[in-house]
Amino acid sequence: MKVGASKRTIAPAHLLPMGFHDEYGKIYRDVFVRTIAVESQGKQVLFTTFELPSAVSTKRIRAAVKEKYGIDPEYVCFGATHTHEAAFSTSMMMPGMPATEKTDAYDEFIYEQAMASIDEAMANKREAKWAYTSGKSYINVCRDQQGIDGVWFQGRDFEGPSDKTLAILKFTDLEGKVIAVLMNYGMHGTACYLKKDEAGETMMIAGDVPGFVSDFVEGYYKEDGAVAAWSIAAGGNQNPIFFCIYQKYNEKGIPDGIFSTGYDAWGLCEHLGQTQGIEAVKLINAVKDEDMKTEMDIRGVDRTVKVPAMKRVGRGIKPTDEFKVEDDGEIEMQLKLTTLDDVAVYSINGELVAEIGIRLKDAMPFDKAMILSLSAESIGYIPDERGYNNRTFAFFGTRIKDGKGEAYITPNFLDMVTERH
Repeated sequence: MKVGASKRTIAPAHLLPMGFHDEYGKIYRDVFVRTIAVESQGKQVLFTTFELPSAVSTKRIRAAVKEKYGIDPEYVCFGATHTHEAAFSTSMMMPGMPATEKTDAYDEFIYEQAMASIDEAMANKREAKWAYTSGKSYINVCRDQQGIDGVWFQGRDFEGPSDKTLAILKFTDLEGKVIAVLMNYGMHGTACYLKKDEAGETMMIAGDVPGFVSDFVEGYYKEDGAVAAWSIAAGGNQNPIFFCIYQKYNEKGIPDGIFSTGYDAWGLCEHLGQTQGIEAVKLINAVKDEDMKTEMDIRGVDRTVKVPAMKRVGRGIKPTDEFKVEDDGEIEMQLKLTTLDDVAVYSINGELVAEIGIRLKDAMPFDKAMILSLSAESIGYIPDERGYNNRTFAFFGTRIKDGKGEAYITPNFLDMVTERH
């Protein structure tokens, strides 16, 4: 078995200022694309993660990898951190967002850097061992909060559905030096969403909490030259326990304004990243050498599922707004099942809520698992039917008709388990 890893910056310093909500003019912390390349028993699999809202240029990258290295698309896996401090490239655009020369140029830069990271990871592969480990990390919280009158809004519900699992793939060389780790956890990268510099004037690019987790782990294993990739699991309705803003309520208990954490949010964000970074290192170090494997049975299955789509017609996006829902054709849900011995990696190009992720893992015949949400260009939120009917926050970002996304996910993955043989 051989493993290689690499990371390259994808911070668009040469294109600033650029943005969507507001223009990003500074970089608080570089953002990166990371690749882990694994070869075993005549098969190869790549894991490439982006410190961006979602994976981008995925079809183009898979085609290039197939042409250059002969690796089939089902063995090229993508993940994202879902940081919200990122300038949009054209591939990340949502409906109604106009592309520009800068967003096109950023797409090209991301693609070039992703391919460079893949090339470097492929080139520096060396004899390796691996293991899966997992534990609990308590830095996320369900953000679906119900008000006095039954209306749901974005807040904090510490009793709400939430998966605290921090899952990790650990790769070392034969001397025990850490080559790479792939971390997986269900949480938005929103601790510093829309935060500006100390003067309060300029938006800044950063990797949010996930970026600081990677920084801490890579810093701990600096002498090993380790690459620490973080990926969002089923975090569609999960926020960091420290958030960038807090709701201000009127006399009826309905959100009406915000309290802002200001520039201090950056410090809270880094603290959370270091907190999970410590938890990750403890898990990584707890893996005993005798539990590390020198071979891996790699199998992969891809499936594209057409799902009925809808759109909202009416005013606003607040929970109390009036609008209607109309049919809007179909969207393509891209599912990928990758198994590494007895470890299952489920990939989907949307934002799964925690409830769906928990039920998916319970329904599947694998005790060890990761969920790579936003594994390709995003189709938006995937709430469950309860969240859809209650108009939780994810309802306002989904395009899947009637909240039926789960009905297409679990049955297809169960069928893909059989297909992989």
